Amino acid sequence: MAVFWAAILNRINGVSISLQKKTIELRTAVDLLKSLLDFLISQRELFDDYETKANEKTDSQYSDENQRVRKRKRHHDDGPAKEVVLRGKEKLKVDTYLPVLDMLCTELSRRLEAYREINDLFEFLTDFSTKSDAEIRQACTKFKEHYFEDIEPEFIDEMVQYKYFILQLEDAGKKIVPAEESYKLII
Repeated sequence: MAVFWAAILNRINGVSISLQKKTIELRTAVDLLKSLLDFLISQRELFDDYETKANEKTDSQYSDENQRVRKRKRHHDDGPAKEVVLRGKEKLKVDTYLPVLDMLCTELSRRLEAYREINDLFEFLTDFSTKSDAEIRQACTKFKEHYFEDIEPEFIDEMVQYKYFILQLEDAGKKIVPAEESYKLII
């Protein structure tokens, strides 16, 4: 499990460091979390690889392989199905490896969804030049509905004008305004 945890925690740490940067854009944060989730999902099939790497480092075997199989007393209402007894490799995989990955994926999915919701609300602030006036108005309306107590009535018109300001900068040969600068200009 140490080999597995080293790989997983290394990737989680890398994403965590990136997410803590002041200059990270929401879209990039969503992409990083999605890539981490995809990475974790792909790890489900790699149990054998991790076991091989672990066996290269040590010669120890699973402790329950040399123990006798305990039979559970069956009751008349248990049905005809036989009891499944997992040992060694399969027990580690089913009882530890897969539940850990499933829990990591579940929690990461929950966090990813929160980032996606915020990104959906704020993404119009970073890609003005690619959106039509109607799309900007629609995004601003959605934003205004969510933050109805904080947004002034003229917000939508200001954002449409800001789109033309960004387009004017691009026409003048200036590079696209980074999200951080865009936020500062709006505020």
